[in-house]
Amino acid sequence: MELLIDYGGTNFRYVIENEGTLVQEESLNSDDISLKEFLIQKLGIFDKISYIGIAFGGQVKDGVILSAPNIKTPKFDIKSYFESKYDLRLEIDNDLKAAALAQSELFGEKESLMLLYMGTGLGSSFIDRGKIVRGVSNLAGEIGHISYKESPFICGCGKDDCLELFASGSALKRWIEHFALDSDFSLEALKKSKSPKAHVILQNFHEATVYAASLLVTLFNPSKLILGGGVFKNNPYLVETIERGVSKKAMKKPASDVEILISKLKNANLIGAKLLKNKKRN
Repeated sequence: MELLIDYGGTNFRYVIENEGTLVQEESLNSDDISLKEFLIQKLGIFDKISYIGIAFGGQVKDGVILSAPNIKTPKFDIKSYFESKYDLRLEIDNDLKAAALAQSELFGEKESLMLLYMGTGLGSSFIDRGKIVRGVSNLAGEIGHISYKESPFICGCGKDDCLELFASGSALKRWIEHFALDSDFSLEALKKSKSPKAHVILQNFHEATVYAASLLVTLFNPSKLILGGGVFKNNPYLVETIERGVSKKAMKKPASDVEILISKLKNANLIGAKLLKNKKRN
């Protein structure tokens, strides 16, 4: 029996499978229960779980949760803790690195794939011909936390100038509340608003998103830039916005090499969590 988890900043999803047959599936609020408490609860009910795969929305190295700007969690050696107490195997990786495995499975290992995902936060990962680019601490791809420009907010990582503070689901919410706009927290609502401040938020959002995409395309020269996460999936017009922006802002040759598209996988993070079982670290 396998427990697969996509643990994000706002929600987390899980499925329990038994030899490919779905046993249980649910989506929960990440603030309602900690990952550790959730696993203990499920292992108390399903004692035949032999594998746990986790795609985690934060920084992870060698089975240890290091930090998570959008999730309230302490540093925790989750792999050693559960493998020592239960008869099972646990694999955990950053959610976008897990998603990169799923995308590589879909497009093939000959591709150089850059993922740019936007939900609660903003993140990226790069898988070059089947090998994930990780960095020395498995932190490669934290584009949401590079310095962009000063804001009135403090990011979960402790800075006030992160790119994520302008381009993310949480950024939209913060800016709308900051300007006290009578609007829901969506790009569609901002476009319909007659407030000049709404258009300022939109412009800043689009500029920051294009900046992130152009930077990734120029630095990594991918064959495909795959956009995922709730914000991109709910706003497919952003593909054209990014295409236009990248053609102007990125270096000419990488910009002409790349295909920009919305992720075709519905549950890339969960698929990746499953693939962690079979994929050697690289």
